Amino acid sequence: MIYVVSPYSHKNPKVRQENYDRVVDFVIWTGKEPEFKNKMVYSPIMYWHPAACAYDLPTDSVYWRNKNTAELLKATEVIILALPGITNSVGCAFEYSFARTNNYPIRYYAQKELGLWKMISSSICIRLK
Repeated sequence: MIYVVSPYSHKNPKVRQENYDRVVDFVIWTGKEPEFKNKMVYSPIMYWHPAACAYDLPTDSVYWRNKNTAELLKATEVIILALPGITNSVGCAFEYSFARTNNYPIRYYAQKELGLWKMISSSICIRLK
């Protein structure tokens, strides 16, 4: 399984929705790309955002850490989406650190436009908190 790291938490619900929309766009894009054929691409944000909205669940990374760690343990690779907020995200910093500590291959992708993503160099730096 490929675990997707992307920013989510924000006090503004519109920003959280934008973060969700971007990760959904990425996961749908992977479904069309040959390199992801027969690979499960998992995003906790894609999975849990609708539940958080419908049932007023917390939107901070600390609340979701145990669930996310359980899924990270199943991963064989991590993809980090270079999106606004990534360098300040506590959750992304944790997941990045977990992936590095456990020697997971890490790739970085950036959105060129809606429905189009490109792998970028691994020069992005996530400030660990």
